Amino acid sequence: MKKAFSLAEIMMAVMIFFMGIVGVYYLFSQGSVGLAKSSYVTLATTIAKGEVDRIKTSEFYLIKNENFEGGKWDKIEAGDSIYGIIEFPEDYFDRFEKKIEISDIIGKRLKKVIVSVRWYETVKGQEKWRQLNFPTFVSNSRVYIYF
Repeated sequence: MKKAFSLAEIMMAVMIFFMGIVGVYYLFSQGSVGLAKSSYVTLATTIAKGEVDRIKTSEFYLIKNENFEGGKWDKIEAGDSIYGIIEFPEDYFDRFEKKIEISDIIGKRLKKVIVSVRWYETVKGQEKWRQLNFPTFVSNSRVYIYF
């Protein structure tokens, strides 16, 4: 008697093989989506850190909403010096916006600064906005000595 595979066995083996291929494809596609999302979060964090550093290096009396385009969403410019660490495509920053809110906490001694960065992601053909908020406090650290 001749040993061979039946048509049903071959069809079952092909089906199992293609199910494995589809599973691997799904894993790779989801990995690339996760990688894109993490790059947006990383860039948003870099933008916010650059803005916080710019505010912290300013003189305390100059930290006001008027001096930092406070309270409104502002587009990110690709040529800004704080983002010049890594080369990005020209239109990459078009999806990002920032907003800075500054408020006095204790008179002329302490200010609360909230740097918000938002961007849009394309999810299932629709644009969805994501946002990260980075609050910090800036104090007037000058020590006055009275004699």
